[in-house]
Amino acid sequence: MPVSKAGVGCAFVPAQRVDVFIDGFNFYFGMMEADLGNARWLDWVSLAKRLNTAEDRTLGTTRYYTARVTRDPDGQRRQSTYIDALRAHNRGNAFEIIEGRMQQESTKCKHCSRQFDRAVEKHTDVNIAAAMIAGAYRDEYDVAMLVSGDADQVAAVQAVRAAGKSVRVVFPPARTSTHLKDVANTAYPLNATFLDACQLPPSLYGPNDFLLRRPDSWTAPRT
Repeated sequence: MPVSKAGVGCAFVPAQRVDVFIDGFNFYFGMMEADLGNARWLDWVSLAKRLNTAEDRTLGTTRYYTARVTRDPDGQRRQSTYIDALRAHNRGNAFEIIEGRMQQESTKCKHCSRQFDRAVEKHTDVNIAAAMIAGAYRDEYDVAMLVSGDADQVAAVQAVRAAGKSVRVVFPPARTSTHLKDVANTAYPLNATFLDACQLPPSLYGPNDFLLRRPDSWTAPRT
């Protein structure tokens, strides 16, 4: 097991094993709300590493939870390119993409009461909660780093802590939750400057040597 030095004259102690759980859509919509859409070509493993540079931590598995866009062919193509690029760039890393699904649901406008259909993401909350709890009881990590501002994860955080593990919550841009902050060991907002430093290469080769490029509408990081 990796170790870290506690200090001069001190014994070596085991480094904390950190697994990272990312709510992709919660992060995406927060990023867009914060006017950070130019950072959408984000490499999650690079970001996870930057969030865990302390000597007493070792990064385990980074899990990215998302769902495929529906009813938007251009959006589908951009998302597929991005997912392929993530997988290609992170071959050999402990990185997983877990997909839920989008479901059309009828809802009412709170302003005019008109009914309309909208796509709603399904399964991500449950998938994250199940993986965090299962990993805690299997002793796969010491610390769960949850990148989300979704208060629906409160019960999962409490279950992970009841299993003797710690939970660090990282709030995406423009997303926060007092309820999550209250139940986690630590909780803090993401430093948005990390996003520019954690981008995928502008182009890279994916499956069958197919060239994958950052979509033109996803502008380059700020300079």
